[in-house]
Amino acid sequence: MNDRFKVHYLVMLGLGLTGWAALCALLVHQDLTGGWRACTRQLDWLGVAGLLFIHASFAMMGVLILLSYSKSLSVDGTRLIARWLFGLRTRVFGWDEIRTAADTIIRRERAVQLVLVDGTRMHFTQVATNFSRLRKYLGLETVA
Repeated sequence: MNDRFKVHYLVMLGLGLTGWAALCALLVHQDLTGGWRACTRQLDWLGVAGLLFIHASFAMMGVLILLSYSKSLSVDGTRLIARWLFGLRTRVFGWDEIRTAADTIIRRERAVQLVLVDGTRMHFTQVATNFSRLRKYLGLETVA
């Protein structure tokens, strides 16, 4: 096997962060124009608590988008390199260390689940770039 490819989520990461940035821009615009007072007529302690909750939720949404799509899998022949958190955590393993590779469903999306000999589980969903190529590499493609 001399396949070389990378499974990653760059497109989803870009779309997610672009949408998040647009929503944050709308939130900042709402803050700067004083639109909250027009909605509530006054800004008491409950209104301030609500604004803090909304801002914290938006901040957490950006972090969750980053963490959700920060993993990748590089395939170089029989050597595989899994990276999480944009490469801060890395795992190098060989073809012989894969105990099972199976198709599965995660939150209504098709996914490939890899289970390594030591019990480590990895999932790559169908929105990842080169998902079909990964399925073919692992022998999960059905011949019609």
